[in-house]
Amino acid sequence: MLDIKVVLPTFEKSPLHEAYSISKVLSAKRSKKVILGKKKDKVCRFCSMNESQTSFKNLAHLIPEFMGNKTLFSNYECDNCNNYFGNLETSLSGLGGVFNSLATLKGKKGFPKFKDNSDEIEIFARSIKDIVIRFNNPEKKSRSIQRDTNNKLYHFNIQQPSYIPQNAFKSLMKIGVGMMPETEFNDYKNTMAWLLDGNSVDQTNNPLFQVYRKLGGERRFLQPWAILFKKREFNNNYLYPKHTLVIFYGILTYQIFIPTVEDKDLLFNQNEMILPISKYLVELKRNDKVNNTAHVVPINLGSNLKFRPKRIEFSSHFRTHE
Repeated sequence: MLDIKVVLPTFEKSPLHEAYSISKVLSAKRSKKVILGKKKDKVCRFCSMNESQTSFKNLAHLIPEFMGNKTLFSNYECDNCNNYFGNLETSLSGLGGVFNSLATLKGKKGFPKFKDNSDEIEIFARSIKDIVIRFNNPEKKSRSIQRDTNNKLYHFNIQQPSYIPQNAFKSLMKIGVGMMPETEFNDYKNTMAWLLDGNSVDQTNNPLFQVYRKLGGERRFLQPWAILFKKREFNNNYLYPKHTLVIFYGILTYQIFIPTVEDKDLLFNQNEMILPISKYLVELKRNDKVNNTAHVVPINLGSNLKFRPKRIEFSSHFRTHE
């Protein structure tokens, strides 16, 4: 039986940096556009078609625009694949849900509006500093949001939107694959057929289809920041996938692991698989002995069926208007 070890960083060392080196860092916090890939003789990284076989009229966002990306683009993506991934992004946006609105990220259509139809509330931003909470049914107000005036907090109990987990995972994987240098991407060519398969099989029991998520942190990212890590060359024991992606946007941080088809088979033939987690994903949690213990929040994204999450509870210091 395969033993999965999710390894967290300690004060003394970072298992992620011991296992991986940085392949590429991208930040959308810039005034000029950054376009990866060739200007001429374009070949789609996902379907392998060139300019004589398909069109490249639209400039594809390397990271979704709803994450605040206005400057990072890709020539690796043809128009057909761009439309396909655009449809998948609906699920990635749904995974973020209300946190996309609370982060005041401005997308193509302005600030996103969150609606909880069950409680008849709307949450949206007027600016990067102002958030509006609108109650269409005052009788349900106390169920979804409570104000703590003493601590200047709002306590939320929100129904997050439905989404297709595997589509959200594919959207994150597309970002990582799009960032890869050509020499690293060569190992993933056999994986592209799965990425473009709209009827791919259920992967709920596959531990590699987890996203590790952290809510909040020391800063808010109005423009996304992504780090792609590659497995260090001196380590050939195949205990962990070849790449992992950490992406920051708004008040969310995600980490996924990106194995190749061949790498996946090798990993599952081992006795154990190690998944080193970035320090940016770790949260401290008090245990029964009042000591702080490190933990991460995994979300299974293996299902290919629409998923309705449970209600989520959290607190916010954001300045809001009702």
